[in-house]
Amino acid sequence: MNGKDYIPAGYSDLATWLKNMIAVSKLGLSRWQVSAGKLDPVEAASDEFSSANDAAESSSASKVDRQLRKDKATVVKKEVRKFVNANLRYNENVTNEDRLALGLTVPDPHHTPIPPPATYPICKIDTSIIMRVTVLLYDGAKTTHSKPHGVHGCEIRWALFDGVQSVPDGLAESKFTTKSSYTFKFDEADRGKRLCFRARWESTTGEPGPWSEMLNAVVP
Repeated sequence: MNGKDYIPAGYSDLATWLKNMIAVSKLGLSRWQVSAGKLDPVEAASDEFSSANDAAESSSASKVDRQLRKDKATVVKKEVRKFVNANLRYNENVTNEDRLALGLTVPDPHHTPIPPPATYPICKIDTSIIMRVTVLLYDGAKTTHSKPHGVHGCEIRWALFDGVQSVPDGLAESKFTTKSSYTFKFDEADRGKRLCFRARWESTTGEPGPWSEMLNAVVP
């Protein structure tokens, strides 16, 4: 598979790609000298995505079902990138034929590798809609409302607190977006609480950049 992102975007294509990738990986783990347990998080995340995808495709699927599928797709893609980057990308035992069978990008020997992001996102906050907090993500090097070159998306670590937080302790939740903004949706009971978060870019090869400063916003 060619292109910047070897993981398919469509849910149906993703489900098919995952089945093949996991099956090929299981056959190659021993030859690649990769322990079987390294694949477990990918397989577990794939099973959860498959169940969520089936529910979202049913005739009685709700908005909640479709959102769950989207969330599970984000998780499994992240697990795949972690597995590939840690175990396959620079593994001399993995051949280009293996990469083709896995559905991965075959490296161009003349291509300059994309480095990890050097900047962190500049985040602007929009609280103009009740129970919604939208985070607008800007390129810290250019201050444009877009992602830097070589960046696939942005991870946002967050949590709700009763007061202002200046340190990252307790940011237990994580969201990942491939867009240049992300909207948090809250319930009536959350109004008045503080959304505390920080963000970092992630490259197309799955490598993270530096974290942004801590930011706080009151849920309207």
